[in-house]
Amino acid sequence: MQRTVVQGDSRPTTPAPPAPAGFTLVELLVVMAIIGILVALLLPAVMQAREAARRKECLNNIRQISLASQNYLDAHRVFPSGWICNPNLPNSPCNAAAPRAGLKVDFVDTQTFKLPNKAQLTINPPVSWAISDLWGWHALMLPQLDQSTVNIDYRRPKSDPQNWSGIQMKLKMFECPSAALAAGRPGGLGYSTYRGSMGTNGTNGILYMNSSVSDKYIRDGMSNTIIFGESPYGFWGDALSCCARVPMPSEQREQFDWISPQQNAGDNIYLIFGFGSWHDEITHFALADGSCRGISKSIDSSVMVAYATRDGNERISQED
Repeated sequence: MQRTVVQGDSRPTTPAPPAPAGFTLVELLVVMAIIGILVALLLPAVMQAREAARRKECLNNIRQISLASQNYLDAHRVFPSGWICNPNLPNSPCNAAAPRAGLKVDFVDTQTFKLPNKAQLTINPPVSWAISDLWGWHALMLPQLDQSTVNIDYRRPKSDPQNWSGIQMKLKMFECPSAALAAGRPGGLGYSTYRGSMGTNGTNGILYMNSSVSDKYIRDGMSNTIIFGESPYGFWGDALSCCARVPMPSEQREQFDWISPQQNAGDNIYLIFGFGSWHDEITHFALADGSCRGISKSIDSSVMVAYATRDGNERISQED
């Protein structure tokens, strides 16, 4: 009797598909909450680290300017003038309070300037911003700042094409990296956020109209007298941006981040800025001895007055 052998099915079997992997809705929400908490914890630290780096760069900028002024002093036996005005030239009125405004730059687009005190200034065209046709210390110290290639010819008017293209150059050493400056530069002019100190009355500091202050006239001591400081806004090629004055306590206005009401020069406008910075708590200053330091915006006004004047014989504690 023949036996029939039944062979098994040799076809390959398909394995069962694995269970789908993934997060449940609850797990996803928990992960997103954890990420949000970590970002909230880390973001302030990252922002503080960035601002610390910007402060360091800003302090280095003003240190370079200070060292250049020391080189200028060595070469000329005096610090540079705040701005130069020759009263002997025809049609050349000189005002010791502020440089004259003889030129203008046009605002083609509406521009909003953010200010350190959180206010904003919006300028709508057609408006022109007045600038001075005189030269200030920024331009006078270009050789000491190793910027001779800017090629300023002081024998020609500032409106001369060669000089005008020169003052349109953007020089990083004149800009605090924390400053919120408009990307569209009015007239293409290079910004500056550093100004010289006129003192408290316009002539008892170190830099002012036709000044020629040497170290022997700084009787309060070189290490007790400021020469440069931060300011919120300005142009390095504009003598109207050359200097700032420290207010007396009796003036009842802010020591730092001070901005004047709108000034008019014919059909043009401009603002006067005091010392101040885009750093929350401090403003960087250079002293006449070449040292640099941050000064608290909450410093006593009488101490700030002492720092601003060169021969006031005021006392300054080393802790200030």
